[in-house]
Amino acid sequence: MNKWNSSRTTNHNDLFNIIFTKISIFKDAMTREHLQTLMARIWKAHHITFIIVTHSIEEATFLGTDVLILSNQPATIRAVRHNARAGTDAYRSSEAFFHLSSEIREILFSQNRNDTP
Repeated sequence: MNKWNSSRTTNHNDLFNIIFTKISIFKDAMTREHLQTLMARIWKAHHITFIIVTHSIEEATFLGTDVLILSNQPATIRAVRHNARAGTDAYRSSEAFFHLSSEIREILFSQNRNDTP
């Protein structure tokens, strides 16, 4: 039996409920942001732990209480940023959101500058 079957991931008695998501596949920003807000509400209401693997800096900044920034292959943890305002109302339009997104972007781009000959 697959250990990641639906009964495993929907059991709310588990300490961790892990969901891998790819919200950023939605092309229009309104749908993407609506789903991100919905995930934040579910997280707050049910205390479910989400592990989100994303290439979207803004998605990581909005949803991640702790954002792990990985290096290129082989992937190692390059930096961790705690984000106390993750998923809160009006966070996307705040200076704190812009600052954390910019910091994550700089970490990622500095890695790319160091990797190029």
